[in-house]
Amino acid sequence: MIGVRHRFCVAIKIVDDRGVKSGRVDIMVIERQVDDRGEKMVRLRQAVGSIGVGVDVLVYSEAEVEERRDWCTSPIYWALREGRTLYAAQ
Repeated sequence: MIGVRHRFCVAIKIVDDRGVKSGRVDIMVIERQVDDRGEKMVRLRQAVGSIGVGVDVLVYSEAEVEERRDWCTSPIYWALREGRTLYAAQ
């Protein structure tokens, strides 16, 4: 189990800012509380495995998301606007 409560947001970028076609999947996991961010990101990234494109896994607490949701320099800002929720725990 990843945590008591979690949500997965995914953003898939096919074309970069210069118009060059590429593939990348960004997975953002939001948990009520994050105890060991590094270990969790590594474990989740390994669980995804090789899918033929680059994959980044980011893990944030709900408090971090609330604090940074309006910072346009934060990956949280863009994931909440451009990403899709794949799973939301109740």
